Amino acid sequence: QGEMSANWGTKPKAFYDLGKASMVLKAKVGYGSNEYNDYFYAVDSQYATNTRPIYHADSGYSGSQLLAGFELNSKKYRSGLFIRYNHIGQATFEDSPLVKQKGNISFGFAFAWILSD
Repeated sequence: QGEMSANWGTKPKAFYDLGKASMVLKAKVGYGSNEYNDYFYAVDSQYATNTRPIYHADSGYSGSQLLAGFELNSKKYRSGLFIRYNHIGQATFEDSPLVKQKGNISFGFAFAWILSD
């Protein structure tokens, strides 16, 4: 398994009186070996059913990911948020019976209050 990625980020800069803010954008393209893709997407004969046929994955393209994030930090707190899109359309294991959708969106938020220096 492996990946190629491109990252872009800003250096922290003052954001009003709230602290220092920074942004990041990331793009990744993945590659998986037979063994790696099989681990997640294969269906061995003992688990095959009428609606879930035997399947073994090949090596190759394993999807892409786009991520955007924002951080805001001060002496008293740290916070951040992100949104990420994963896409496995055209991946070598796209036709696995375990694949139910080609993409998804996830997001998150974190906040930490710093109690002492």
